Amino acid sequence: MPWRCGGCSAGSPGPCAAGRSTPGGKVNRLRVHLFGFETDVQASEVLFASLRLQMLVGADRADRLYRPAGEDARAYKRSWMLGFIREVTDRVTAAQETARAAAQDEQEGAGSVGRSVALVLADRSTVVDARMNDRYPTLGKSRPAKFKGTGYRQGRVDGRRADIGGQSVVPGARAEELVG
Repeated sequence: MPWRCGGCSAGSPGPCAAGRSTPGGKVNRLRVHLFGFETDVQASEVLFASLRLQMLVGADRADRLYRPAGEDARAYKRSWMLGFIREVTDRVTAAQETARAAAQDEQEGAGSVGRSVALVLADRSTVVDARMNDRYPTLGKSRPAKFKGTGYRQGRVDGRRADIGGQSVVPGARAEELVG
């Protein structure tokens, strides 16, 4: 059964959404279908590739340096990765909010009479959500992650040092075509 990923739209550079499913009922297989405007999807893919590499290297490093003796390495790494992902998601969300506020302030300072930044982003999110709901009308919500290891806190600490890139809002960008 397909289900909606609760954190994908918050962790992506633009308004994107993801539907996840297990193809053909296969165990330990997961398919993710990312929806969004082309530049947002591309930015999400670049950010994902960079963060995935940072996460894998960081998990190995944390395992070597911080895992308590006797703790299962896989459990420690999984909990570390969960902490890393949550911290990075929080940082990306904060960066998005800062960029939105700066764009809104710039728009208001220039005396612009066009649509507000918040309205444009809300419209884009609505379009993305509608496309995803058309494709996957019966999506459920994902369950909260559970973990056994003790690496979560170190994952959060290391997530604060992750390179999440620079500004993701490009002033004067042209209209884009929705993909997905």
